[in-house]
Amino acid sequence: MAFDPYRVLFPMGLAFGFAGTALWPLHAAGILAYPAALHWSLMAQGFQHCFILGFLLTAMPSFLHAERCRPWEM
Repeated sequence: MAFDPYRVLFPMGLAFGFAGTALWPLHAAGILAYPAALHWSLMAQGFQHCFILGFLLTAMPSFLHAERCRPWEM
């Protein structure tokens, strides 16, 4: 099985999701101001993008019956 370099995006997505969710207990404890904009940024631009890109970049070569990326293309 070939190494898929895009799989690193999934743990990154989990980290963004955890960070975006952890803002609300910190806000409830009075440590942070209202974190709506930061929450949106972490969840939409971090969590969602990492999972969408990780899935598509890992699966597209199989869907298209194409070759995987070469190291020099990365």
